[in-house]
Amino acid sequence: MKKIILLLALSIVFSCNRESKFDLEKDLYQFSEKMENGDTLEVNVDYSACMFKLNNSLSFENYFKYLKTENRANREYGSPLVTVYYPNKDQRQYFNDDGLDDKFTKLDKLSLIRKKLYPNDKFFETPEPPPPPPSRK
Repeated sequence: MKKIILLLALSIVFSCNRESKFDLEKDLYQFSEKMENGDTLEVNVDYSACMFKLNNSLSFENYFKYLKTENRANREYGSPLVTVYYPNKDQRQYFNDDGLDDKFTKLDKLSLIRKKLYPNDKFFETPEPPPPPPSRK
């Protein structure tokens, strides 16, 4: 009986200590295929100035590929627009913008993904403009 309990305890301990094969630098652009149960990505986006122009849809993988091709040099005075963090291996990818126009373009594309994933979310919805004031005669 003691051997069965010991074997059960050892199997639980060793089953929890698996090594993930996911590597952020190699697998980010195919993460939905490469990640396994227990893998987590954290994506932080700087929404400090944003506008939304909805024209087409993207997946997160395509968005990360787009950010890679449009990535700018890291500026000393600014934070990255998007940070992807993989805590299992303490890996990070940073994607930077090149000023407000570039930032708005990149955030617009992210807005399309957000709208596709969360179609009922009203938090980021652009409000209708107010009606014009009545004319005086």
